[in-house]
Amino acid sequence: MADPGPYGAENVKPGETGRFLDDYCNWTRIEPFRQVIANAPSAEMAADLMGSQSVQLFHDHVLVKEPGTDTMASGQPLLFCRRAADAQFLVSGRSDRCRGL
Repeated sequence: MADPGPYGAENVKPGETGRFLDDYCNWTRIEPFRQVIANAPSAEMAADLMGSQSVQLFHDHVLVKEPGTDTMASGQPLLFCRRAADAQFLVSGRSDRCRGL
């Protein structure tokens, strides 16, 4: 949180308390993170769980919301999509295929 990357953003609006940081694509600038992604058995384990021959990393996304922070993520609740294809609806503003957490 002390050194966000180029995609880092603070999501607390004026007048709100606390801190809510989101940042992504950190593996491109934090060597230990890149090492885990490149060398850990995570991809193989994920492929086994999905019954797939391969796994592609879309991007990492770090969300840090400090205790007592008033704001929500961009004014929206966090959503969980059961299928990656359903996440496309979030891009278009529809969340009827995903459920709130």
